[in-house]
Amino acid sequence: MLQTLAVVVVIFALPPDLHAVPFVQWWIERALIIVGGLWFINLVNFTDGLDRMTVAELVPITAALAAIGLLGVLSAHTNLVSLAFCGAVIGFAWFNRPVARLFLSDVDGVPIGLLLGWLVLVAGSGGRAAAILLPLYYLANSPVAIIHRFRNGERIATVIRPSRELDIAALAEGAVLVAWLLLGFARGRRRR
Repeated sequence: MLQTLAVVVVIFALPPDLHAVPFVQWWIERALIIVGGLWFINLVNFTDGLDRMTVAELVPITAALAAIGLLGVLSAHTNLVSLAFCGAVIGFAWFNRPVARLFLSDVDGVPIGLLLGWLVLVAGSGGRAAAILLPLYYLANSPVAIIHRFRNGERIATVIRPSRELDIAALAEGAVLVAWLLLGFARGRRRR
């Protein structure tokens, strides 16, 4: 639930004229951005358990965004964030080398996933292909791993191994997402 709230706060901070997919209605795009933001947060949490996997995923993305920014495609602010993010992940690499002595936690996954999602979204407003291609391996890696876990009979979701805490968290996140979607519908009707 807190992850969803964090993503919604970041989305409210986006410029209202920012459209990553201009042929899609605003509220649909924002709902998809919520799902994408949650996906990026959970990608960071999901891959963090493997030594240097987070580093191997994030350094190429942030370095490429910084290089694109140096070409003048991104704003100076976005470029600075990309460079700082890349440097921080490189600094983390020393502690996350095999056998890792330090991992990110779920708490760290939220800001890192949010920041990565924000960078990709902002880059996407200038070039959609680059915004999709840069994190494509990262985005494709998790569904493949989930399918592999499912085939091996490992736990992958609240349905497989339910608990009261997971059920409450999943229901709360679902309620927030549905409320956000309904709010988008209501705003869309008022604009017409």
